[in-house]
Amino acid sequence: MRRERSHTKLIATLGPASAHREVLRKMFMEGIDVCRLNLSHGSRFDHAASIKLIRELNKELNMNVAILADLQGPKLRIGMIENEPITLKEGNEFSLLSTECTGTEKEVYLNYERFPEDVRIGDTILIDDGRIKLKVTGSDGKQRVTTEVVNGGPLSSRKGINLPDTGGGCRCGERSARWGRFPHAERGDLHRKAP
Repeated sequence: MRRERSHTKLIATLGPASAHREVLRKMFMEGIDVCRLNLSHGSRFDHAASIKLIRELNKELNMNVAILADLQGPKLRIGMIENEPITLKEGNEFSLLSTECTGTEKEVYLNYERFPEDVRIGDTILIDDGRIKLKVTGSDGKQRVTTEVVNGGPLSSRKGINLPDTGGGCRCGERSARWGRFPHAERGDLHRKAP
């Protein structure tokens, strides 16, 4: 049964099992507020059909369930590391390079060419789901960013990087760019870049 006025919002991610009219109708009646489309999976045609179905059910049931189009952000990763894992020690200097190199305890490659241009002194860099935290101390604006290790630990090849302070500095991937070119009538109500 649909709940009445709540400050809590229910977000349902649509997938193959829930993108059918009767299943989605039941979800609407149970009180979902937002249908999330994970644009990392499925085709444009699948998403267009889901958006059409959501809008039809909104009209039919006199509801206003929003559509959240969740865009995948860029996949930032460090490169290969020699003699891994290495150990980053708190207080040590550590560099990230936008030119390929084999990683050591002093430096590692980051697959984001514009990183030295986009980063600012004081920005935080999180590696391996935040297990390692770095603070930017300098950048040459071309290929090297120097940091201080705030939280150290073991580091191995191809770990993901999160840049919580750079905001819009990262360019979106091709899949996200294609969604941005999706006809306006087929876009979601809310657009969010995934962390």
